[in-house]
Amino acid sequence: ELANERTILAYARTALMLVATGVSLVKFLKASFDLVAVGWFLIAAGAIVGLTGVLRFASLRRRLNSERGD
Repeated sequence: ELANERTILAYARTALMLVATGVSLVKFLKASFDLVAVGWFLIAAGAIVGLTGVLRFASLRRRLNSERGD
């Protein structure tokens, strides 16, 4: 179960890094359309990574609890 928690933290860390990088590109580099587009892509990718992590965490937690009989 601790490995599952470490995995969700890794997903959260990666998602936060992607979103923060994307926001930085969008907020501070408005002059370049290409970089703003990359920024929005990174924000969306961060959201997808975060959602994937939460779904995998919940799925594995349910499976572990059912195997233990909780």
